Amino acid sequence: QYVQAFNSGSGVRFNGVWTNAAFKAQDLAMIQKKANAYLKANDVESLSLAITRNEKLVYAAAFGKADVEAGEPAGPMHRYRQASVSK
Repeated sequence: QYVQAFNSGSGVRFNGVWTNAAFKAQDLAMIQKKANAYLKANDVESLSLAITRNEKLVYAAAFGKADVEAGEPAGPMHRYRQASVSK
């Protein structure tokens, strides 16, 4: 595994490289396709997705824009605001 942290104009950023032992390329493509289809079908700007296996995180990703006006892409560590519908 390799992780690097650095500062950019908009804050701290991270790069990471690791071996994917959990998913095949077509699995990842299918996840991305379904997530993007959900965004479009439900008029949602972004979503985060996490998958666990044997109580360990094996996949985390985000799709869409966290801030549409600024063009900021969503990331798996983005904090979403929740409304009362989440109760």
